[in-house]
Amino acid sequence: MVELVRVGTRFTWLRGAAFGLQQGALAGELVLTDEGRAGIVEEMLAAFADEASTGGERAAGASGVECLIDCILRCVGALQRRAGVPVSWRSHRALIRTVADVRVFRVALPSDQPAATERALRWVVAEVNRRATGGQAGSKDGRSSQESLEELDRMLGAHAIPGINPINIALAAYRAGIPVGRLLHDVLVLGQGRKARWMRSTITDRTSGIGLGIARNKVHTAEVLRAAGLPVPQQVVVRSPEGAVEAARALGYPVVVKPADQEQGAGVQAGLSDDAMVRIAYDAASALSRTILVERHVEGYTHRLTVFQGRVVRVMRRVAGGVVGDGVSAVATLVERRLEDEIHRRRAQRAGAPLLSLDAEALDLLARRGMGPASVPAAGEYIRLRRRDNINAGGENRPCALGDVHPANLQLAVDAAMALRLDLAGVDLIIEDVSRSWLEAGGAICEVNGQPQMGGNSHAGVLDAVVRELVGGDGRIPVHLVVCPDREDWHAGLSARLLQHGEVDGVSSRHGLVLRGARVSMPFEDALAAAQALLCRADVGSAACLMSAPDILRLGLPSDVLDSLRVADETAMSAAERGALAAIRPMIEPHLRR
Repeated sequence: MVELVRVGTRFTWLRGAAFGLQQGALAGELVLTDEGRAGIVEEMLAAFADEASTGGERAAGASGVECLIDCILRCVGALQRRAGVPVSWRSHRALIRTVADVRVFRVALPSDQPAATERALRWVVAEVNRRATGGQAGSKDGRSSQESLEELDRMLGAHAIPGINPINIALAAYRAGIPVGRLLHDVLVLGQGRKARWMRSTITDRTSGIGLGIARNKVHTAEVLRAAGLPVPQQVVVRSPEGAVEAARALGYPVVVKPADQEQGAGVQAGLSDDAMVRIAYDAASALSRTILVERHVEGYTHRLTVFQGRVVRVMRRVAGGVVGDGVSAVATLVERRLEDEIHRRRAQRAGAPLLSLDAEALDLLARRGMGPASVPAAGEYIRLRRRDNINAGGENRPCALGDVHPANLQLAVDAAMALRLDLAGVDLIIEDVSRSWLEAGGAICEVNGQPQMGGNSHAGVLDAVVRELVGGDGRIPVHLVVCPDREDWHAGLSARLLQHGEVDGVSSRHGLVLRGARVSMPFEDALAAAQALLCRADVGSAACLMSAPDILRLGLPSDVLDSLRVADETAMSAAERGALAAIRPMIEPHLRR
């Protein structure tokens, strides 16, 4: 049977924006051979329901054929985002010709890494064709679709931006309509010109380097907070298992043993109640650090209060890894079900091992409750299987409404971040009931994280607000595109005129950057690289980008929003330059500010 969809002409990557997309685009053709089978779109949308439908529903009045193409484009984006490749939700499709029952669409997909985008596209097209022909979804050698999808995840993961925070920050910026660029592979540039800000993970270009260094050392953090009059647990630095036991006895059981300079809960063991447990915990922690702390255990839940520029923007309560009874199933069965949960499965895949199991730690915690793997918890009963409550140990974050948090606790978090001079921080407050003031109910700050993790689902709205506040709105400066001949003398004259009339304070061309009448750079490899360099400068408040029509056709646009378009002196253009003018119109028009 003829394939329902096939990839047409070779796809090309445009580094700049085009066709209404917010970032670089992979552009080419998709060929649809049979309109009658286009209903497969419903099945594909169901397979990727959560992610593929984000960022827009079906276009009004779209035919079944167009819905299928839109579905393919959305699924390609969804696959990349779930693997950690930062691509936005906008895409482009246009019917360019019809021959008999064959329809050819020009498409453009948002693309951060073209190899990843093309691989995802070919996987989705193959999956559509398998489903459309009634065959079993899966690879040609008979493996299941799930295995094939996992293989694709691994391949796409090689192109991911490092860490959890950067992709979530990039996606938040796309949602907020903020331009996103890269300074380095792991450093994002949000906004343009003098409005641009840098972020490496959740570290901003205004985060105090000294404060960040202090926050990375739990001993130093406690010293600074204690000097500021803020509550921190009693702690002792120890150098041996015997010293750890001696400190634990002096502080009084139960205690916590942890490395002084690790993050994300690495090496932390909490709720230790005897000498043997302390020795084991010391050995585990000393494998990660040379500086080990023993702390007095503080009763309560760990609450992560995220502080941004002097106010708390999010509060999450951490719940240690465990299971909730249903009144029928044994603990072992509940653990097996938890391991099959999609979120847990993906976390385990990243960690390389399940985060929850009936290991020695879990069995000990069960035994202390008089339970075992075959015990059946009551419906709604929470069974704790991990002593530490970090996500990396199978824990969960549960949101707390800001209105339910006592004002004194909110102020405490702000004061802790301020004490370390951090503009964005995660303050971990241990307290039993966060609705009661720490001044009355007790509690302590166990950690201040200068690079807090902010997951996409639980922090989406918070991240959107953070990036908007960071750049002061949409982070844009006026950007004007001038399509002109690719000649150095011509560029020099036009730059002088634009600057002389005060229309802009910076001009870019392949031959270099000119600011306030002076040339300030070497020539660039191409006109797009020059424009991107201009838009990264902190002293530019408005920009004119000079590009030839062939350059735009080959490279894309310097900004996804253009304040004006000017075509300068067609008579001075070469035949190739004039010929490209018509072809670039559909690339540019969706980007012109209305």
